[in-house]
Amino acid sequence: MGSRSFVISSVVVAAYAAGCVGSGAPDDESAIKQSVITDCSSLPTASAIVPEKELIIRDLSVVEDACRTGWSGGSCSTTLGKWTFGRLMASMSGTTDINSATARNFVKQWLATWLTAPTVGQDPTPVAARPLLGPVLLFRWLAASSCTSPAQTVKDPAQWLTALQNCSTLSLQAAPFRLSGIANRIDLDGRDYSGNNGAPGELRFVFGAINTASLAPVNAAVILKYKFPNTFPPQWWAAMFHNLSGTAFGASFNSQLQGLTDMVVETNAQPGGPNGGSSIGQIRSNENAFDVGQQWEFRQFGLPCATGTCQLAQVPVAQTPPLSANNTAALTTSIVANRTAIATSHHSVPVSMLGGSSLSFNRTNSVIWNTTTDINTGHTLADPSNPDLSYNVRHNFAFSTCSGCHYLETLNQNQNFHISPRAAGAQAQLSGFLDKTDTQDPLHAGYPVEVLSVPDPNPDSYDAINGTSYYFQYNEIWRRSCEVRRVLASIQTPFTTPTGHN
Repeated sequence: MGSRSFVISSVVVAAYAAGCVGSGAPDDESAIKQSVITDCSSLPTASAIVPEKELIIRDLSVVEDACRTGWSGGSCSTTLGKWTFGRLMASMSGTTDINSATARNFVKQWLATWLTAPTVGQDPTPVAARPLLGPVLLFRWLAASSCTSPAQTVKDPAQWLTALQNCSTLSLQAAPFRLSGIANRIDLDGRDYSGNNGAPGELRFVFGAINTASLAPVNAAVILKYKFPNTFPPQWWAAMFHNLSGTAFGASFNSQLQGLTDMVVETNAQPGGPNGGSSIGQIRSNENAFDVGQQWEFRQFGLPCATGTCQLAQVPVAQTPPLSANNTAALTTSIVANRTAIATSHHSVPVSMLGGSSLSFNRTNSVIWNTTTDINTGHTLADPSNPDLSYNVRHNFAFSTCSGCHYLETLNQNQNFHISPRAAGAQAQLSGFLDKTDTQDPLHAGYPVEVLSVPDPNPDSYDAINGTSYYFQYNEIWRRSCEVRRVLASIQTPFTTPTGHN
């Protein structure tokens, strides 16, 4: 089941590749291992993986911990605000004092990048300012900080930039972000293409932006992606998070979890790192709330210095060309040249082709990362008769981009978040890509009982003569659980590539 294509009701099923087995031409889909549903039955663990406690933690007892996710309560002691956006950003700046000029200026300079139009990386097109950042995010934040601001109806980024720069008392306690979840990405142990090569994996804090008037969630998420410090190997981090599975949600669970998160997010977590030893790898955003036309955009930020003190800087989005490259001969040529690596999801998009931001199609538009006809062979990427290409290659390339992974490649036509912003008292929702269980299929040992089947969004993949379509299958939680079990078993070679490198 894991080493060949599925044929279900005359539908051919293919998935992104992690390696080839058997024989066949490079474009033979039957030779592609379906790594998203890898057989990991041979991997024992001392106890079952409990994804909601050690992989994607969203329980309200955690994300609404009165002390760690808030700023009130006399009994909170050293736990006060530890999992808030403001406290994490302060630590990232190199201080534990959220009221310091260092912390405030660090956040202000990050926010300012949204109100200008910088040129990022080698993408010649400037990244446009987001006109609604002020009305949606800054208006009441500035008021809560005792700072003046333009009227909420003002959509001029320059006016909001001036108001932000003049606010010397920006309150990080009033930062309008609500914690949605905490994710353990030990499956990224040293194999991520986003700058984490060699790290034992990632710890992620997922925040949703909120309207500071109604406290309702808006369509904006910010993910803080920390590298697990390399003071301990992947096996240690995997074991520590796996231990959480045996603890009931509540005070003891949160205390154990904070003991781990402190080791990753606090100052000097990575000795010798920038800003007093920050282990932050990158920050990603995903939103349409800050744009008048509701254009979805992904941005990526990082600390540009290896040591010393620096501010967050916008950097090209990993693995993702600008939307202007879609359906161009240049993109086709690059994919053809790198088709072997793409076929096994081991490719890295050239730096020269990365976009300063990633803009996604609206849901009514056609497939993203489609391509023009190959100028050398006359075949399109979707043509299975082309020995150089396959449906799998186009899909793998698209799947590894931010805009593809959050769009039709995973049935996110409505631009759903993989982990959504949430209302107070409500658990963050998972996309169909993440909401499957890791329950084993009793009829097929080593494989999950649930899968998400996604038809190839490229209409050219439909074979009208034979009445077949290509489908791609996912169970991301199963895949991550398998990799956890691999790490716990001290097996260094990964079973799969990091899904979408996200």
